[in-house]
Amino acid sequence: MVSWNYWNRTGIGRCELIQVQSTFFWSVYQELRTGNMSDNSQFFALEEHLCFALYGASMAITRAYKPILSRLGITYPQYLVLMVLWGRNSNSPQAAGAISEQLSLDPGTVSPLLKRLDLTGLLTRQRNPHDERQVLIQLTDKGIALRAQAACLSSALLAASGMTASRVGAINLEVKAFRDAVSTGVYEHVEPDPN
Repeated sequence: MVSWNYWNRTGIGRCELIQVQSTFFWSVYQELRTGNMSDNSQFFALEEHLCFALYGASMAITRAYKPILSRLGITYPQYLVLMVLWGRNSNSPQAAGAISEQLSLDPGTVSPLLKRLDLTGLLTRQRNPHDERQVLIQLTDKGIALRAQAACLSSALLAASGMTASRVGAINLEVKAFRDAVSTGVYEHVEPDPN
């Protein structure tokens, strides 16, 4: 196994150097760098990449949800924000930063979503009186009521997939385990090379 470094953009808008420990990726990198790609190299076609399959699955799920979300007057990213709020105590304010963190999104990405949901009357945004830097988010009655209307999204996904709930649940557990392994186990963070 060989270690090598590359620059990776992190979820919080910074770049940092990542050390990858992988014989496969090192061999592909060397072949690309030297121009010696052989017919029997380990380079995979697009359809064989897990990242492309996961991306395609995400797009397919979004298309399955779109008619329902359109009727509800929200987008898929707005739905994700509401899911975070519905999963917590709906009656208590939540920090905008905590919502961003749970979604693994930059606060600059989540802020416009919160603003639009505020304009539609689904939530309110207020500065924390004890810390002006913090924005507190709270669902309105309209936002809380929307949860019941959005409950049919799971049924729509099952119908579109033709799979059982237990099969979709098992896939979800596998994908989450894979995500967690990639996030914490594959990459070893190292200090950036000053050169």
